[in-house]
Amino acid sequence: MRTLLLAAALLAGCTSNRPLDATSPGAAAEINAQGQRQAALLALASGETTTARHLHVAPDVTTWLDGETGAVRSAPTAEVARIQFRHHGRGALEGAGVGVALAAVAAGITLVTYPSNDWFTPPAAAFVVGVVTGVPTTALSASVGAAVGARNVYTPPDQP
Repeated sequence: MRTLLLAAALLAGCTSNRPLDATSPGAAAEINAQGQRQAALLALASGETTTARHLHVAPDVTTWLDGETGAVRSAPTAEVARIQFRHHGRGALEGAGVGVALAAVAAGITLVTYPSNDWFTPPAAAFVVGVVTGVPTTALSASVGAAVGARNVYTPPDQP
C-alpha cells in the first residue's frame, strides 16, 4: 500500500517538453494563447528568471509584463532559454488517472494471485483491493498533481 502511495505521489504532475520555435506560426500562436491566459515562468540565457504575464513570442522579440514589477519588458527571442506554463487542473486529472491506474494494477494482481476460499472469490477480493487502494492513491495523486501541476515547457531546439 505504501508503495502504491509513493508511486502515485511521484508520477503525478507530468511535464511536456516542446520546441520553442517562434518562426512557426502555429507554435508561436500556441505559446501566445497560453501566455494571454496565464502567467509563465520565463528563463533567459543570461540566467535571469521571471514571472511573465501577457507573454507574446515573435520571431525576433519576446515581450511580457513583468509579474513582480508590472513593467513591460522585452528580450530578443534568441535569448529566451525556457518558457514554462503550469496547469493545475490538468495536473489533478493526470494525477487522478495515475491513482486509478495503480489501483487497477493492484486489483489485477489480486485477481490473478488470490486463492478462492469461503469468504471471497478472486473477483470479489480484486474489487475490495481496488477500492481500498484506489481511494487513497487517487486522492493523493490528484492532490499532488494539482499542487505540482502539469507543465508545458518550451525550449529552443538546440537545448535539452
